[in-house]
Amino acid sequence: MLEAGLIEKPDFLINGAAGSCDPNSKIFEYISEKWHIPAVYLDVPYSHDRRSIDYYTEGYRRSSRHSRSSPATSSTRTASARSVS
Repeated sequence: MLEAGLIEKPDFLINGAAGSCDPNSKIFEYISEKWHIPAVYLDVPYSHDRRSIDYYTEGYRRSSRHSRSSPATSSTRTASARSVS
């Protein structure tokens, strides 16, 4: 959709895919590199309990705050909220 001009170029990307081998992660990587859009990759917990959901939610909040406050760059970052252990 971005290549077809149907949507505007985003300021940054937040990837919540399950891991780097997930095809969705590769799409985010491709878009980030081709269009020079900063990308943040969330640390997705394996479990689906309340603690894991809180961890994932906090990582999303931190990465979105960080991405909005940082100047646009073509760097790639990984967001991790805190240790789940």
